[in-house]
Amino acid sequence: MQPSCHQLCDVVEGLSYLHGHNIVHGDLCGRNILVDRTGRARLADFGLTELVESDMLMKSEGSIGRAGTTRFMAPELLFTTNDTQLMRAPASDIWAFGCVCCEVRQTSIYYLDRGFPDTEPLEDPKRFFRRAHRFLNWLATYFQLLPEEISVAGITLLGEYPVNHGGFSNIYRGIYKNADGVEVEVALKVLRMFQDQSDAELRRIHSKFSKEALVWHYLKHKNIVPFIGVDSTNFPSPRKAMVSPWMPLGSVLKYCTISTVTGGAELVRLNYAAIEVTPTEPTVEMVQYMESNSPSSPYAIELLCDVIEGLQYLHSKSIVHGDLCGRNILMDGAGHACLTDFGLAELIESASSVQAKSSSRRAGTARFMAPELLLIPDGAHLKRTPASDMWAFGCVCCEIWSEGVAPFSHILDEGFLIRTLSDSTQPVWPYPEQPRDKSSAPMPALLWELVLRCWRSDTLGRPSVQEISDALFDVKKVKHPNVWN
Repeated sequence: MQPSCHQLCDVVEGLSYLHGHNIVHGDLCGRNILVDRTGRARLADFGLTELVESDMLMKSEGSIGRAGTTRFMAPELLFTTNDTQLMRAPASDIWAFGCVCCEVRQTSIYYLDRGFPDTEPLEDPKRFFRRAHRFLNWLATYFQLLPEEISVAGITLLGEYPVNHGGFSNIYRGIYKNADGVEVEVALKVLRMFQDQSDAELRRIHSKFSKEALVWHYLKHKNIVPFIGVDSTNFPSPRKAMVSPWMPLGSVLKYCTISTVTGGAELVRLNYAAIEVTPTEPTVEMVQYMESNSPSSPYAIELLCDVIEGLQYLHSKSIVHGDLCGRNILMDGAGHACLTDFGLAELIESASSVQAKSSSRRAGTARFMAPELLLIPDGAHLKRTPASDMWAFGCVCCEIWSEGVAPFSHILDEGFLIRTLSDSTQPVWPYPEQPRDKSSAPMPALLWELVLRCWRSDTLGRPSVQEISDALFDVKKVKHPNVWN
């Protein structure tokens, strides 16, 4: 760990000691933090230190005014009128600590000391978000803590055992009383831990959990599974659970196998009313009704539009999903597809790529991974990009249309799959030909053409989410299956 990381921890410990004794430092900044011969950071300069009153606010004498290091002072200290007493609090120390973090990590004076730039500091909000998010991840990993604002309590588990399993997690079912006092069913995602795991392994798991929770918490969109918060009470420490609404219809693949309704997407979205049931667990009557009708082709385009809207939102936030596949697309109660599982989501560092740590090599669903992710030389870093999401989207199109047939289904062994891709001199498509649904209706020619563009070897030649969205709109305009082909 870098020395600055240790020193920030020293600052926090010193500040914690002061606040534990009802003392506010009042002038926390880099020049008031000294380093001893052993490299430990120690707080100094207590000229503005005050005892905290019972209301946890510090009232100083009016004569003090705005004493202190202005550039490190919280807004509530700066924006006081001349006839108003200055009020210092533990919260104002925390503001200053945030400035100290930036000062130490950047190993340079805070930007205000260099004068205001010609343009607004947040001219590039995405760049600011990436830097803030990286630092928040670092804090969460180092201290093994998450922000209190994402914590939730009052969840009751429905059963002792998980109801589903993911690649690295178990899914439990529970009841949560929301802010309105209404009890709702929720899913709790818990990363797997084992008793014989080392401290380093447990820290890695916590880092993975924190990273996913912090990304997911930031996402708000109708085609993203909502994030409720983190539950720390239902599982033995250090296990925590990411909480989201329970999706009674399951994944898009499960939905495709039961929602075989005629009449187009509008009827599918209203199929519950058609058979007079409520949107909870699919009933036997619902399944029988759906399976007796036509296959997925009438509404597959609508589901794909949902997926691309969710993906378009992620990319607009400079986020790559990283593990797009049918099992990571859940259906809400109204029959809309929502993206989930952001364990491999990454911030886009530039216009072309996002570099993950080498420990993330080939993590994800191999059959949906673009060749550039599978065919990386030993020792190279994995780079997930918007273009690799586009490759996976092409696979999802075929998976949904074929009602669950996986990419490269003719190749059983994933190791052999990688060798096949590596040895081939020609492009190898995940689906050798246009997929067909259960009624043998082929994928529309316009959609198949779009899928092939997603599978181009040249990543720059793959379409963007906006291009795909526009193309899907063109496909939707063609209603009759005979016109599609």
